[in-house]
Amino acid sequence: MAISASGALKTSKQVFLTMVFLICFFLASLDSGIAGQQPVPTQSPPQAATPTPTPSSLVEERIKTLEQQVNRLEDKPKDVWDKLNAISGLISGGLVAAIGIIATYLYNERQRKNAEAQKQREIAILQVQTIQSFMPQLQSGQPKEVEAALLAIAALGNAQLATELAAIYRTEGAISALSKIASSSNRAVAEQAEKSLEALFNSLTETVVLVSTGRGQGCGFFVSQEGLVVTPGYVIGQDLENIKVVFKGTEYKARLVSPYEKEKLVLLKLENGIFPVLPIPEKVLVESGEEVFVLGREWQQEAWSFASGEIEGYTLMSSGERYIRVKVVVHPGYAGAPVINRKSEVVGVIISKGDTYASLIPVESVSEFVTQFR
Repeated sequence: MAISASGALKTSKQVFLTMVFLICFFLASLDSGIAGQQPVPTQSPPQAATPTPTPSSLVEERIKTLEQQVNRLEDKPKDVWDKLNAISGLISGGLVAAIGIIATYLYNERQRKNAEAQKQREIAILQVQTIQSFMPQLQSGQPKEVEAALLAIAALGNAQLATELAAIYRTEGAISALSKIASSSNRAVAEQAEKSLEALFNSLTETVVLVSTGRGQGCGFFVSQEGLVVTPGYVIGQDLENIKVVFKGTEYKARLVSPYEKEKLVLLKLENGIFPVLPIPEKVLVESGEEVFVLGREWQQEAWSFASGEIEGYTLMSSGERYIRVKVVVHPGYAGAPVINRKSEVVGVIISKGDTYASLIPVESVSEFVTQFR
């Protein structure tokens, strides 16, 4: 059993005092015996009595002195080791408690991460099962079936999956579904759909370029990987030596490869490059009330944007040309911008505009024109 420092000190003190007492007692007894054997001195004239200390008083005085010295040893300030010994129990208890807290936290954190990983695995499995169940409708090619499948997936609580699938398929039904999901009252779901819709159109705007000269500015888009660009004739303004095309922030010099006609389309050519193409169908059926989207760019704006509109029908121009009239608000610089439907098909190219409408050259006319110079 361990003995504390103070206890050991008290025991040593008692033993030491006992030994001192015995030694002093022995000396006192010895002095008394010697005094009894000495000859009696002759009488002398009486003198004043001088108090002689007795052996017992000497012993008591010596004991007191020793007690004072021992007490001073006891009162000596404790060093660092004494202090640590005094609080060792508190320190060990604190360490045990801290280790317990840390171990509990690490265990709970591991359990939480395992639960999250399990949840993610379950979500992934559910997504695969959901896609499998709706795959026939998504691959049917029927806009209504595709739209219904995507809306059903969104209604099951997986709007993000629905928007991602819509962005992959990019069919009429997919874009229609995205448009409806974007109008959802659930803000988080609507924002996700809007982002997917915007990403889809952003991928299409990669084919759109800015055309400018000293006299005009507008849009155009690539119709071949070799760098053929379609744009209205009045955009370049007969300044045929200074035609510039800006694609992804890079300026290219272009040349005219078709006859110049101010009120019709012209074809420009960029050299030394392979460029993304916006496919042009030979013919697209358009219906009154159909929603369409304009891919264009405002003057002095860095980013491309899109505006939605509605087809009003066909209109006959004074030149005898038949144009598509679209109810839409477009800004300066949108001339030459392609207009697409919900299938991401080009339905026409903006040739002129008013305050609340735009006139399009139909895609069949565009296709016929481009075919002449390929």
